[in-house]
Amino acid sequence: MSEKEHKKEAGKSSFSKVDTKKLFETIDLRPGEKFLDVGCGKGEYALAAAKYVRETGHLYAIDTWEDGINILKEQSHSAGILNLDGFVGDISKGIPIEDNIIDKCLMANVLHGLRDKETQKATIDEIRRVLKSQGEFILIEWKKADGTHGPSTSIRLNPEEIETILIPMGFKTKIIEDVSEDFYLIVFIADIK
Repeated sequence: MSEKEHKKEAGKSSFSKVDTKKLFETIDLRPGEKFLDVGCGKGEYALAAAKYVRETGHLYAIDTWEDGINILKEQSHSAGILNLDGFVGDISKGIPIEDNIIDKCLMANVLHGLRDKETQKATIDEIRRVLKSQGEFILIEWKKADGTHGPSTSIRLNPEEIETILIPMGFKTKIIEDVSEDFYLIVFIADIK
């Protein structure tokens, strides 16, 4: 996604349009787990994940949108969430997280925007680096159907297109499920490294 495109999209969120109860039940986020939200915006998914990982877990969130990270930090501080690290940065250029420590990584409505194949590969490689073996990479994407809102159907990705990208990079499909009228969830497991 270009800088201009990102600024246009900054702040938009699918959070209120997704059945988050179903999302978190499906991914089975547990106390003590480490959760990473990539392209987090203002971190609504990361903040919601706090009640699942509890104080014994840890939350990480990254976005290139500095205002969103600042909002996330303010909201987490106000809510007393002390186990959250928010980073301003481009994950394709690396993030300050150790190898193999993340249990579950969420990327909501970001992959379709990574149209540059090198950036897409670098982003997925970095997610793969921080995920534990058998860690889960969770994607939420727009259904590839005509609608009145959301990105053009020409850039939306169906589950098969995402599998074509991720399976050769060391992931295997665990589950595909609708999480609203407009969005689906696809969970991949990082194969043993």
